[in-house]
Amino acid sequence: MESDACPKSTEKKRHYCCICSNYAGRVVNHRRISLHRFPTNQTVRRLWLRRIKLCYGKYVFSENDRLCSYHFREGIKKNNEIPCVFEGKTFNSSNIQDGDLEPITRQETSTDLTTLPSLSEDEHVPDLGPSFKHAGHSAVQTSVFLHDYCQAVSKEDISNILNKCDQTDMVDKKNITTQTSSQKVDTGTQTDFVYVFNDIPMLATKLKRTCDVSIQTSRPDLTIEDISNSDEKVMFYTGLPNSGTFFVLFDEMGDICDDNVDGNRGRRRTLRLQDEFFMVMMRLRLGLLLEDLAQRFKVSKSTCSKIVSRWIDYMDVKLNFLLNWPEREVNNLTMPKQFRSKYLNCRVIIDCTELYTETPQSLSNRSLMYSSYKSHMTYKALIGINPRGVITFVSDLWAGSISDKQLTKNSGILDLCEAGDAIMADKGFLIRDLTTPRRIELIIPPFKTKFKRLTKREVEETRRIANLRIHVERAIERVKNFRILQGNIPITLAGQASKVWKLCCRFSNLQPPLVTDR
Repeated sequence: MESDACPKSTEKKRHYCCICSNYAGRVVNHRRISLHRFPTNQTVRRLWLRRIKLCYGKYVFSENDRLCSYHFREGIKKNNEIPCVFEGKTFNSSNIQDGDLEPITRQETSTDLTTLPSLSEDEHVPDLGPSFKHAGHSAVQTSVFLHDYCQAVSKEDISNILNKCDQTDMVDKKNITTQTSSQKVDTGTQTDFVYVFNDIPMLATKLKRTCDVSIQTSRPDLTIEDISNSDEKVMFYTGLPNSGTFFVLFDEMGDICDDNVDGNRGRRRTLRLQDEFFMVMMRLRLGLLLEDLAQRFKVSKSTCSKIVSRWIDYMDVKLNFLLNWPEREVNNLTMPKQFRSKYLNCRVIIDCTELYTETPQSLSNRSLMYSSYKSHMTYKALIGINPRGVITFVSDLWAGSISDKQLTKNSGILDLCEAGDAIMADKGFLIRDLTTPRRIELIIPPFKTKFKRLTKREVEETRRIANLRIHVERAIERVKNFRILQGNIPITLAGQASKVWKLCCRFSNLQPPLVTDR
């Protein structure tokens, strides 16, 4: 037993790299790993630490730390060489001396400047000296050339660089020849500008040393500010009458969470809150797919799905005031002349509508969802408007096989009516046995019996009721202009289908009244 086991005291202590698991003597990619202490030169040491902190933000330096040769392109050979190979990120330049800046290709410059971590206020860009800074260029420009973003690059610095690149001048041997494209620089676009370092101006393309820097921001393709001057565009994209209504609703929901921080995990938001609200309104109004919205707003599909789902749940609670049941006095004061002459007690006009949906896998759900009237899988809902044409009642979505009578009973609209009120409906609402005990009048067209024709008075009453009841059909048409309700509602939206339906009804109430006194 003693011959098989080796005492721990005889084992040689290994020294590991401060940021990875490599140790001295280990062979990686046919190269033997060696450990190196941080340089004594303070400028070079700062460059080492700066690159390490860009990739490992929580790293704390110690004098005993060592860095392995794996993090250098071909092993450390010079005293002023800096590490450039890290996990998940590779810098272009590893050696800087006498302003010799290595060319940077477009593939190596795909880093988005807006996503780089910023340093604290007490940490400044070190003075790199003549050997680390090209003549006539600032530390920020040098940092961009080296692909080493030592601090957050502000928009002003970027715009200054781009403005300088818009001028193409012939310079002498010691200056820099700048070549840029004549395209207009704007947020949300990608602009390439090239710095050419030549001792002598040459026309040979293969002898030029170029640096292509691509700047791409995450600004959406379309924002509410782009269409705020046109009421027609606001109506087209959001279903709201104008931009003022949009911002009033947004201010009403201003306490959703902090403007920059996601309330769920404390992460920085990719979009502004008003851009998220605008995205959700476009989802409801235009029925756009999540892939399309993600492309328009420069976010991932999963992020877009989470934003839409969270806002729908939140708006269902915060915008509940857009749909309420008015008092009888208010209803009588706003009664149009068309109703005052014959149906002064009319409190609500009701009708049912159906929305197509995808076929569920469960056979029992299929039998419940199948509508014999539409010959399709549907959701069914009850909607009620007051004589002015404003939606005052909306039920949840029910299975398509439910009858109009049962849906009226389950929706709870009869509990809101008072004795002496009148309900106007179509012939299919056989609910007189439900309204009579409550002393509620039911206004429906008269029925034609088998052996009896309609009298002239009954024909006139049928025409009058049809002319007034048509407003509920117009209100339903307004709601269904939100294209998310058109076509087949996907099964994945089943959990929020009722909320989406009610939100569309509430937003349609913000449009002008359907019935006006002529």
